[in-house]
Amino acid sequence: MPSVVIEVMVKHGVGWTPTIAKWLRPLSPHAKRFRERENQILDNPMANLPPSARAVADSAYDKLWKRYTPAQLDRTKIFYEKANEFIRRFVKAGGMLKEGSDPPRGMAAILMHEAMTMDVDAGVSPMTAIQAATLNVAKTFRKDKDYGSVEPGKVADLSIIEGDPLKDIWMTQNVKLVVLGGKLIDVAFQKYENPIPSFYTYQTLPRAISVMPGRMRQGEGPVVMSVRGEGIWPFHRVYLNGAPLPTRYKSKTELEATISPQDIPSAGTYIVTVKADGEPVPESHRARLVVGFDDDRA
Repeated sequence: MPSVVIEVMVKHGVGWTPTIAKWLRPLSPHAKRFRERENQILDNPMANLPPSARAVADSAYDKLWKRYTPAQLDRTKIFYEKANEFIRRFVKAGGMLKEGSDPPRGMAAILMHEAMTMDVDAGVSPMTAIQAATLNVAKTFRKDKDYGSVEPGKVADLSIIEGDPLKDIWMTQNVKLVVLGGKLIDVAFQKYENPIPSFYTYQTLPRAISVMPGRMRQGEGPVVMSVRGEGIWPFHRVYLNGAPLPTRYKSKTELEATISPQDIPSAGTYIVTVKADGEPVPESHRARLVVGFDDDRA
């Protein structure tokens, strides 16, 4: 069956991105090198990455090494071997391998370099991996007349690196100079601002949530409230009437939030939502906390 699929893809000029770095980079022989570089970026206070960036990066490793059973991990390793085999066969048959930067389950930009390294791990040449991230991407989007390679008449988009990627493909991430449209670009990864308001939560944010307890008295507390829903991550936080509460991650279906007496000073209906730290939108559907009068009020 893989031979038939490859034959059809090659025949129709289908550009293919394996995305194995997104899911399987912890299994790469270069996983330690990947992790060190990711943490170097995440630990840089000037990068200003949202907390969700670290949580998503951590999850890729924790999923395989902490949450998978031995049987699940064994099957994943087989999948990784099969993916590498498909990459080799696809390229050998003349298929157009391509790579891009995909934030979910990884960090934008660095994930592309990890993917190129894993392509070489799979058995393709370093030049093929480089073309996968440059010329082949341009060809896939039919932009190779202007982009994808250094040629007279093409747009001056250049990435200048230190090191020889033909000897060590990981050198592609050692960027020293970037020219975009003929203009120099600051390569310092600082003061990060995500052009999209959500980093990853649009795929994982719990929509419907429930709270327990659902009723309290004004000025009561501190009380630990359980907030349940599907798709909860460690970077999610519980909000009460738009204000963040101290939140503890329990599981992928539960958060715990501490409500203090100051949080519910008066009787009424309070709105509970879940958001991601550092991201203004989106948020979950609303749950309601009913706060009654204090029986001892004057």
